[in-house]
Amino acid sequence: GSQFIGFTLALISIRGSQESAAAVSIMVPLLALGLPLLDVATTIARRAWSHRSEGPVSIGGLVRRIAQADRKHLHHNLLDLGLRPRRAVLTLYLISALFALSGYLSLLRNGLVLAGLIFLLSIGSVAFIKLLLTEGRQRALEGARAEPASSPETLSH
Repeated sequence: GSQFIGFTLALISIRGSQESAAAVSIMVPLLALGLPLLDVATTIARRAWSHRSEGPVSIGGLVRRIAQADRKHLHHNLLDLGLRPRRAVLTLYLISALFALSGYLSLLRNGLVLAGLIFLLSIGSVAFIKLLLTEGRQRALEGARAEPASSPETLSH
């Protein structure tokens, strides 16, 4: 699978370099891999800035913080929103297809504006998922604070 994907991306970038500017030929494969690249970039940024209140950090400490595993990737966010694994994967496929479509449309002469709109739709869908998750977590915290603590006497009756 990965060899086929690499081969396809190489062909797309070669075709793009023959038909248009060099920037487009580089951007098409990046757009085709937009979702994994976006997930990696946001994960690195989130982990790097998550403990900035702790003061200065050494390079080694920053690398260890970035390399530390967590459950805040996009697919975990979808599962936390209540989607079943199959639906979460289908959602990720749809977002990846939008990124790939924007890359393909950017190769067309009149498709650059449409490619930009689809790219913004792709980014917006990821942001929407993150926003839903953040809002859901805030509601859960507010609900937990509103519930009175159970005492042993009320549990026995």
